[in-house]
Amino acid sequence: MSGQTMGKLKLRWPQIFRWGIALFLLGFLVILAVNFISRSGGDRPMRIEDQELGEKKVEEKRNIVHFEMEKGTGSVQVKAQRHFLGEDGLYHLEGDVEVIFLKRREGKDVFLYGEKIVYDKDGSHFLFLGKGRLKFEDLRIESSYMEYFAQKDIFRSDKRIHFTSDRLKGWGERVIYSLDSKELELEKEVHLQVRPQSDTAPPLFLEGEKLEYNHKRGRGILKGPVEMSHGKSQGSAQSVEFRFSPGRGNLRSLWLRGKGDFSLRSPSRKKRLPSDSSFFVLYQGKRRIQADEIYLKNYKNIPGIHKIEAQGHCFLEFNSTQGDWTQIRAQQVEFIWDPEGELKGFRSCGEVKIKEQRGDQPKRVVEGESIEMGGKGKVLKIRGNESLKPWIQYKDYKIKAGSIDVFLDSNNLEATQGVEAVLEPSEKKNISSGFFSKKRPVFITSQEMRYFEEKRRFIFEEEIKVWQGEKTLLTEQFLFSQNTGEILCSRGVQAFLSYKPPEKKQKRVTFTAEEMEYLPDEKMITFEGNAAMKLENIRLEAKALWVQLEGREGGVKDIVGEEEVRIFQNHSEARGKKARMEVEKQSIVLSGNPVLIDENRGKIEGDKLTFHIPDDRIIIENRKEKRSVTIIKSGQ
Repeated sequence: MSGQTMGKLKLRWPQIFRWGIALFLLGFLVILAVNFISRSGGDRPMRIEDQELGEKKVEEKRNIVHFEMEKGTGSVQVKAQRHFLGEDGLYHLEGDVEVIFLKRREGKDVFLYGEKIVYDKDGSHFLFLGKGRLKFEDLRIESSYMEYFAQKDIFRSDKRIHFTSDRLKGWGERVIYSLDSKELELEKEVHLQVRPQSDTAPPLFLEGEKLEYNHKRGRGILKGPVEMSHGKSQGSAQSVEFRFSPGRGNLRSLWLRGKGDFSLRSPSRKKRLPSDSSFFVLYQGKRRIQADEIYLKNYKNIPGIHKIEAQGHCFLEFNSTQGDWTQIRAQQVEFIWDPEGELKGFRSCGEVKIKEQRGDQPKRVVEGESIEMGGKGKVLKIRGNESLKPWIQYKDYKIKAGSIDVFLDSNNLEATQGVEAVLEPSEKKNISSGFFSKKRPVFITSQEMRYFEEKRRFIFEEEIKVWQGEKTLLTEQFLFSQNTGEILCSRGVQAFLSYKPPEKKQKRVTFTAEEMEYLPDEKMITFEGNAAMKLENIRLEAKALWVQLEGREGGVKDIVGEEEVRIFQNHSEARGKKARMEVEKQSIVLSGNPVLIDENRGKIEGDKLTFHIPDDRIIIENRKEKRSVTIIKSGQ
């Protein structure tokens, strides 16, 4: 380079330096002016109502790809077609707006989408004008108007919003959602849809007025009144609380509070308990539950109800497609099913009453203070208290006792602690309740009782009393067959029967023995073991007594005593081998080498002794050498 050129450059350096100083000062003044303009709007609050933006735009930028803002809680990434500061002092984003809050809470980002989003200078308050959307984890919220408060992590809208999550979707008119606690409040005409994991299962729909839902815990409550439906099933309550399995899997439970009413319709299970049983069948054609509170719990990872609990004024009805039904009323009820749909547990208390109708059979009714299933689901235990004694009624019997057990696989019964039974006249007209009348009920009390359904046989034990009108039977064991009418008694038998003399009122005759048997086909009662009969002032004793009954009312017709027969009348005693009483003749004939022992006349023998009951006459007949007849009056 020539010396002349170097000289010219040296002369220009001061001029270049001066121009640099001037440009620097100009830039500094521009920055101050921009800062002054940006602050001139003040800290006016954001107006949350939708509005038309003014024509004046400040610092407008177009076709923005993205820019970032650093905040105390993380970075904010913004995309939009236009970005400007409005005369309202707020920043405006328009056209395919996307705002992302990065690295928030455990690395979970928050996404805001919309056509127009306005935010304040601090980047803490975002307003969606027009259709907007929020995305956080699996939650999506859409509305035509929304607000997001970044510092508090709260989302809000007072216009209709739609939201979806992995198991829940719905809509309402007002919403508040906290991203920190993951709590959502949705109000006014709330509609929910709970989606199951299985694609084949129908969703659960709920309608109410206010939803409080914790997305983190997978729990929520819908306040109402609430209406719900699940396929063909329907329900209602004042509020419904629901809970998902951990990880928001299947819907785990529903809790209906306040006038709960739920009708379930579901396909029949492969199995149900009791199978092939005529009692306590929980039909699954249609199941209805009404109570102050109803709690339904599903299995964790498989479809199907695991438990149903109800409290307060409970009414449950189970119907079959053929018209059979079972009804339960109580204050508290609990059912437990296994995964195969078999009933494994049942408990109820508080004036429990169970009714069952099967086909054209008579209703079966059971009542007690508490009823529950025991014995691995094979026994229905019915218990009472001081004010309510449990009872069961079916067909032609009614049993009341302190404790009743029904064996569901056989329909057998066991009753203890003071049994009271009523046997109604049999449906079969030719079968009577033992030797009692066919037209009237028979009453029985005892300490214990067993009933065998297949043979229709009763066994009563201890302190037994059986009666119908004037007829009474006392014993320690009483066996009765409803099929045949046969009766067997043992241990301390006492029978108080009646007979009617010609043209006179009925009279009472008493029998005692160790054992008694009644054969209805023969209309015959047998007393054995120290058997005895007492009629007015006559007592007849023998090893065995046979009593023939008449056909209509079962009154005594004839009485026969055999072996070691003795007759006592007033102060006389007679002995023989056989005695026969004919009711119509009102006489007892003693045969078999009879002997009369009278305290006044001594010992008198004969071939036959006849005791006439009405006038106390005794006729002694002797046929050995010369027939003779002697008539004496007993006691004279």
